[in-house]
Amino acid sequence: MHLYSSLILFSRNGHRFSFFCVLLFRDQFCRLNFNQHADQVNMWSGKLHC
Repeated sequence: MHLYSSLILFSRNGHRFSFFCVLLFRDQFCRLNFNQHADQVNMWSGKLHC
């Protein structure tokens, strides 16, 4: 739950969130999707579960 909360928290800042996502998932697909706007990032963060 803490990790999921952190994803939502970082979603407010696109740059830090993208970098944070790459560090966690290390997936180009994740990086590509999370490089969008904050609203779209929130949608993807809800679908992705660690």
